[in-house]
Amino acid sequence: GVFRTRTPMTWSDLAEWRRLRRQPPAWQSRSNQAGLPGSAETRITVGITTRNRRASLAKALVSLGLIRELLASIIVIDDGSEIPVDPIADLPSHLSDALTIMRQPEARGNIAGRNQIMRAATTEYVLLCDDDAYLLDAETVRRGLALMERDTAVAAVGFAMAAPDGAPWPRHMQASPASHACFI
Repeated sequence: GVFRTRTPMTWSDLAEWRRLRRQPPAWQSRSNQAGLPGSAETRITVGITTRNRRASLAKALVSLGLIRELLASIIVIDDGSEIPVDPIADLPSHLSDALTIMRQPEARGNIAGRNQIMRAATTEYVLLCDDDAYLLDAETVRRGLALMERDTAVAAVGFAMAAPDGAPWPRHMQASPASHACFI
């Protein structure tokens, strides 16, 4: 598979990966191939890696309630926490039912955890988050999904960082300009 090799990935590899993920399994038929963002057809996996930050993880998980109609699954990789992450007791059932926690016995790092999430994801779209990041609204995720549905040449979408009140972080702290949406 594309993500299991050590050779550099190209844009054509990503496009092929997206094309293959769009094909439903042989046992499943889809009535709406267009998959409008927010419909039952467009579902995402959210992946979060964590290590020794249970309170931050709980806040991140609760924020996923904003996109609950888009969620197919939530995969949390516990990267060797001293106290293993267990299911969050206060998590609403619509989130806890979608939650899978995978524990690594020793710390392997954020990238190894994200690779494990990508291998386990069964949806076409995957939203990778840090354990100390949380959603402020659902609109940004919907806009990213809409773009990827419209333009198959777009292989990834990056989101700007913001303070809890929604104000963008300073420009020098952004991965991209915060003055406009960044689509990679």
